[in-house]
Amino acid sequence: MTQIEIRPMEEKDLNAIAEIHKLVLRNEQPQNDNRIEAKFRKFMAANQKTCLVAMEDGKIAGFIIGRVQDWSFGIESSGWIELIEVDPGL
Repeated sequence: MTQIEIRPMEEKDLNAIAEIHKLVLRNEQPQNDNRIEAKFRKFMAANQKTCLVAMEDGKIAGFIIGRVQDWSFGIESSGWIELIEVDPGL
């Protein structure tokens, strides 16, 4: 059985997660990789504890981008999943 490792997302992961994102979308039109990576970089910078990658055999197999939302009027903070994707080739 393959061991899956979950770890925090890092800057070096952005290219791999952008590639997974493109595969999941199956978009026929060319996409601007820099724009995709910039969006993921922004999420990662703002939500470092809730952006994670799943590693399988040293390769990124998938990722999750989450955030914690603070509310007003005494409502407790809550967690939100913005995006979860897995390499469709696995």
